[in-house]
Amino acid sequence: MVLLPGTEIYTNAIKSGSINDFYLDFATRPRSIPYKAHWENPLSYEEAQNLIKLACKRFYLPPAYMWKHLRKVSSLTELTRKGNAAIDILSYTLFNKSR
Repeated sequence: MVLLPGTEIYTNAIKSGSINDFYLDFATRPRSIPYKAHWENPLSYEEAQNLIKLACKRFYLPPAYMWKHLRKVSSLTELTRKGNAAIDILSYTLFNKSR
C-alpha cells in the first residue's frame, strides 16, 4: 500500500502516530531520502488476507463489473485471458486457493 498525502488513510496514519507527515517534512526541507515512509501493519496476516479477499469480492464480483468487461472482449485470446483471470480471482476469494 502506498500512503499518499490527502487520502483518508494517510491522514489517519498521521493522526494515530503511525507515521510522521513525511511528505510535508520533505517539501519544507528537501534532501536526499535516508528512509522510507512506512506504516506498521497492526493486522495479523490472516486478518489482512481476509480484508484483501473482501475487497476483491466487492470490486470484481458484481455482475455489472463483469458485464462491462465481457462486452469489451474482441477476440478469443482476450476472452481466454479474462476467463483465466476470473477463475484465479474466484479461486482466491471463495476457496482460498491460487493456481
